[in-house]
Amino acid sequence: MATPTLTFGRMRNVVQIIHFAMCAGVGVFAVIAWMLMGKLDPNKDLPAGILVTAGAALSLAAVAVSLGLPLLAQKHLAGRPLEVRLRSIVFARVLIAASLEAAALFWTVVALLMQDPIVLAAAGVCLDILIVAFPTQAKLEEAIG
Repeated sequence: MATPTLTFGRMRNVVQIIHFAMCAGVGVFAVIAWMLMGKLDPNKDLPAGILVTAGAALSLAAVAVSLGLPLLAQKHLAGRPLEVRLRSIVFARVLIAASLEAAALFWTVVALLMQDPIVLAAAGVCLDILIVAFPTQAKLEEAIG
């Protein structure tokens, strides 16, 4: 049985569904965390400084991936067949969304452990960036070139 050809429409649908699912997952988890704020005892033995530093590093890495990967892909995909570019764009977009989702989920868990709504705001920033990075038709057309 032959592998179905990846068209722009299929690629767009796949990337948008995956991206939406990642946004929704973070959003639901953040709402649950917000509802639990003040209802759990914060763990006083947590290495808060290490967790916040790790969260900041993870967030910076996620933003670097979301900004740098599209530029790198455009540079290396020029002149390649359309299907190769489509598959590469799917991979890049999933990697971007996954890195931002990981940072947002990390901050949400840290906020739950520390019972600190200010830390939850960092998850909100990552989620906002993830939402802004949503792969619209125009963004995908630009990425393909």
